[in-house]
Amino acid sequence: GLNVLTDEEIPVFVAGSTRRDYTVVRDIVWGIISALSYQDSDYEIMNLGAGRTISLREMIASIEEVLGKKAKINRLPEQPGDVPLTYADITKARELLGYGPQMEFIDGIHAFKDWYLEREIYKLPI
Repeated sequence: GLNVLTDEEIPVFVAGSTRRDYTVVRDIVWGIISALSYQDSDYEIMNLGAGRTISLREMIASIEEVLGKKAKINRLPEQPGDVPLTYADITKARELLGYGPQMEFIDGIHAFKDWYLEREIYKLPI
């Protein structure tokens, strides 16, 4: 998102077709706090995430929409070892912790923009 704001290029591999489980940090923190309170066993292994995927193209389009600015794209070939799709199966966290993402992806982009612009220093006079 910052690259769009600062007019820097965004490296986009495989035409932005890769899909990831982009998750709002607030939701992950909520999951971690819930896990710290879990006392039904000494340990459990579980995934935290959104439990759904968004393509890199969709993510960039969302950022462009929220910022009202077009991204500068640097199209690159597929990276060796990269996988086309990753996401978290949050079934266990949902069952044991009552975990579930609370914020939609686009709302997270809006929240980040607001947070960042409140704190930005690059526009302050020197």
